[in-house]
Amino acid sequence: MLSLAGVTLLVAGPLALRARRLWLHVEQGGAIVRTPARYVRTVVTLQLGGWACRTGVAFCLLSAFGLPATVPLALLVVVAGGLSTLVPTPGGAGTQQVLLVYALQQTASTAAALSFSVGMQVGVTTVNTAIGIMAMMLMFRTLRPIAAVREARRSTAA
Repeated sequence: MLSLAGVTLLVAGPLALRARRLWLHVEQGGAIVRTPARYVRTVVTLQLGGWACRTGVAFCLLSAFGLPATVPLALLVVVAGGLSTLVPTPGGAGTQQVLLVYALQQTASTAAALSFSVGMQVGVTTVNTAIGIMAMMLMFRTLRPIAAVREARRSTAA
């Protein structure tokens, strides 16, 4: 029969190894921060570009839904979308609508803000899905989307 010390050694050994591996991954992820100039050049510029694109999309969608399209309001929409991911719901559904209705209450009716939020989420999800499927079709060199998805599933299962 194993003693408490024996059980502790059996459990602590693999856990220590996993913790060490996790720490190595954390160090790899943070390595770019040790060189601030390279971080700004290679990471921050891409992040700012991404934020600019998201803000542009939000601006265009605000205008398309007949809401006041201003840069501060578009930034507010992007930030609310990001904050909605703090609540663990699939795709931020529901949370994003509540946040945007609240954020847009000074500039739009509840119905207009809600329809904008749902429309934006459906549109962005549709575009992201289409781009993802096209990327899989390119990766697996096929013109058939279903074949690309099957191949992707096969390659992740292996």
